[in-house]
Amino acid sequence: MSALEKSKAISNKPMIVKSLFNIGCCYKGLGDFNRALAYFNQVILEGEPIHATELLLVYYELSLFHLSQKEFIEGERFFKRGLEEAKNRKNDLFLSLLMVLEILFLKTANLSEVLSSLEKLENERGYPYMEDLALEAARYYNENGRMDESVKMYEKVMYARKQIQRGDCSYEF
Repeated sequence: MSALEKSKAISNKPMIVKSLFNIGCCYKGLGDFNRALAYFNQVILEGEPIHATELLLVYYELSLFHLSQKEFIEGERFFKRGLEEAKNRKNDLFLSLLMVLEILFLKTANLSEVLSSLEKLENERGYPYMEDLALEAARYYNENGRMDESVKMYEKVMYARKQIQRGDCSYEF
């Protein structure tokens, strides 16, 4: 019996939300974004009534996914929900993550602003996110023919990976 089934059997809402989130992350890691999105949306349905901590992560993931796919209406909708949730919880990490998304996808994508916003992630909790966001920025700049900026972002990816390999990070939420 899976963790999700066990959680449902005992009606443990927080564990149901965690299980749904973990399954969504697994599908994301496998590159099956449609299934990941389906599970992330279930996290919202189950998690909003109980104010689950996973909501911040899901709003961020859905913002990133939709914005990177140029689905700006959906992306901005999840961005705003994530921003509100991060402010309510006074979560500086997620405020910083959302700032990067805002600069890159909803504003000018100015390189110095992106780099400045990534600097706020230079800590043990932020390096994994820095790596992902710098890679996303590199792809964005590459797709838009901004090769010099893309190279700078790939350098930032390598920097973050080096910090992660040194053990200067934590994958805890």
